[in-house]
Amino acid sequence: MTDHLPTITVHGPEGAHALREPLLAIRAEVKGPLSANGDGAWLTRAATHPGFRLVTVHVDAELVGYAFGYTLKRSSRFWDGLLTPPEDPGLLVEDGRRTFVGGDMMVLPHHRGRGYSHLLHDTMAHSRPEQRAALVVDPDIAQHAAYRAWGWTTLGEYRFTPDSPTYLAMLHDLPLTPARPRSRPPGRRIGEPATNTT
Repeated sequence: MTDHLPTITVHGPEGAHALREPLLAIRAEVKGPLSANGDGAWLTRAATHPGFRLVTVHVDAELVGYAFGYTLKRSSRFWDGLLTPPEDPGLLVEDGRRTFVGGDMMVLPHHRGRGYSHLLHDTMAHSRPEQRAALVVDPDIAQHAAYRAWGWTTLGEYRFTPDSPTYLAMLHDLPLTPARPRSRPPGRRIGEPATNTT
C-alpha cells in the first residue's frame, strides 16, 4: 500500500497570483459560492502587504489546503474591529513589524482529520520576525478549542463591519513553539519559509 504523503510549499506573492484559481476553488468548496464582492480581490490585496506568506499542502498532485498571512502595517486599522478594547491599549499599537496576521486557512472537507490544518498553521508561523501573531476565528466551539490547544489566547469579540457576524480575535507570541508536534502527519516540506517575503 502506497502512503500518500503531504507536500508543504511556502510561497511569496507570486505564488498567490499563480495559484489564484485553485485557491479560490478551495475557498468556494469550504465556504460556499463566492459573493458578489468575493471574486478574489481579497487575495490580490493580501499579496501586496509586506511579509506576505502563502503555504499550500498537496497530496499527490491535488491541492487540498492553504493558509496565508502578512505583517500588519503601522497604519493598519485591523484592530478597529475589536469590540472590547483591552485594559492595556498598547496591545493595539502597530509599528509595521510587531504583528503577523493570519488570513484564510482552508482544508478540503474530505482531507480533514489528518493534521493538515496544524501543519499549515505551524509552517505559516515558522521563523517569522514579528513579536506576535493575530487572527480572527469563528466562535465555533471546536475551532476555538483547536486554536487554544495550539497556544492561542482570546483577546475579545471582533466584527469586520458593524453588521457582520461576531468572531473572536486571538493572539499568539512568536516565535512559535508547536503545542502538539506529534499531531503532524509525515511529509515533505518544499522551500524554507522566507523572512518578510515581499
